[in-house]
Amino acid sequence: MKPARQRINYRSSLVAAGLIALTVIYAALWVKMISNPAERSGADFIAFYAAGRISLTGKFPEVYIPQAQQAVEEGVLGFPITAEEVNPFVHPPFILPVLALIALLSYVWAFHLWAIFLLVLYFVGAIFLIRTVLHARERKMLFASVVLFFPAFFSILNGQDSALLLLGASLWLYGLLSKHDRLAGIGLALTTIRPHIALLLAVPFLFKQRKVWWWFLAGAAGLAVFSIMLIGIRGTENFLRILSISASGEGYKINEFAMVNFLGMLRRLFPGVLPETARFAAWLIYAAALISLCAVWQRSKEIGEKQAGLAVLVALFAAPHLHYHDLVLLLIPIFCVMVLTERRSLLKRETAALFPLGASWLLVVSNFLPMLKFSIPYIFGAMLIAALWIPEFVFRQWKKPQ
Repeated sequence: MKPARQRINYRSSLVAAGLIALTVIYAALWVKMISNPAERSGADFIAFYAAGRISLTGKFPEVYIPQAQQAVEEGVLGFPITAEEVNPFVHPPFILPVLALIALLSYVWAFHLWAIFLLVLYFVGAIFLIRTVLHARERKMLFASVVLFFPAFFSILNGQDSALLLLGASLWLYGLLSKHDRLAGIGLALTTIRPHIALLLAVPFLFKQRKVWWWFLAGAAGLAVFSIMLIGIRGTENFLRILSISASGEGYKINEFAMVNFLGMLRRLFPGVLPETARFAAWLIYAAALISLCAVWQRSKEIGEKQAGLAVLVALFAAPHLHYHDLVLLLIPIFCVMVLTERRSLLKRETAALFPLGASWLLVVSNFLPMLKFSIPYIFGAMLIAALWIPEFVFRQWKKPQ
């Protein structure tokens, strides 16, 4: 008994050290960013703040006009900027009421409050993710690992709303695995904060478990109606216009070379390729991914953790617009692997529970190494696909006879 107890204490100490170290690193990075005017005003949050400030005036249709955003951003920066330097707000209108409330404060305090709001969303998402694991004995450790997941912190540091994306995906996964089609569909509706990802995850349900699709459609329609009521027809036209500009990949700090998807990989590996050619190839990959996922859904007897994990990984790779902060969705296939190994008794629960924390440290280390920052996410994604589809082969070294 003593050696086993020593191993448990050693593992617990190591986990605690890993979580504490992440907390310290994140706190230091946050203080560094928020205390530096150039860094905090250079974060993506400036676009959210500008949208909130415009909303406060009641001129919701102007939220998606770059010139209106430019005026607010210049006020935050304290100096004029060119049209190409504007950080545009390209997110769906249904989050504008929250942004308007936050924009009542000065920029720095609004950034703090927005970070707290995002953290709360991550808390809720973590609760539903943990519920997907049938017998999670180490809930506290798993909860902390999800909240401290590196892409989650990266999104907060930039003021991005990836927390809402993860919350929707977590509700979707929990509803899917617990056979609650309504919850799964409503969760997918929340992922429309990234419409291109939402479509890849939702459309395959036309071919299996169609109730999920109808609930998604109902939830998405409700959000769309609320958005149109908020910004009006003119605002909707402005929104679609700014989306088309974003999809074109030109200007407005889109930075395709920093994307962690097929398009980003193509631009980095072949910098001489014409941008238009690269984008056309990316949209072809997107279409192929959608067709492939529909085929997988149609041929599957049921939709479970294997299909859900695959869909998210394919969506991350094939989405035509995806930056590092949206890698928070990697938590979905990580938990799918945990569910799968638990159901098939391939790993001890306490070993599988280390996956989120281990993934965080892998991404933290690689993020500070230029040679690995963009390659590790692709390699890790491929490993997750293998773990989901050939788990007996991947985990054969850990499988113990009953």
